[in-house]
Amino acid sequence: MAYQTTAIEKQACFAFGLHCLQKCLHARRPLAGRALGLAFSLVLAALSAGLLALPAQARPFPAQAKTAQFAITDYPNITLDDKARTLSAAAKIRNADNLIVMPLTLGTATYLVKYTEDMAGQIDRIWILSAAEASQLDAD
Repeated sequence: MAYQTTAIEKQACFAFGLHCLQKCLHARRPLAGRALGLAFSLVLAALSAGLLALPAQARPFPAQAKTAQFAITDYPNITLDDKARTLSAAAKIRNADNLIVMPLTLGTATYLVKYTEDMAGQIDRIWILSAAEASQLDAD
């Protein structure tokens, strides 16, 4: 299973590489600067093309997390497996890249998710599962 590099990781890698390249060029080492620039370009191209597979890390879900089909009906009202539920005021929704997303950006689509409830029975944390995580659920 190949690790998908996010845009933020690509930007950070690019910025760090430019910083190193700039330091070499300012140190008046033209040959080292060219070699570093070439190496950086090759690594960046391989990462963006997905040729360098970084190890995938499984997201640690809490033991009490449940699995359901999730859709937003009228925020903060949601449906989990076609049952009406409510998001808590401090609810966090994480996408397949484990980044927090705003509920209204998800639209009316249905997602396979893991979720937890707070003490009042409201939904407080939701993780949208990636295709790999969903297929792993099917295998279990």
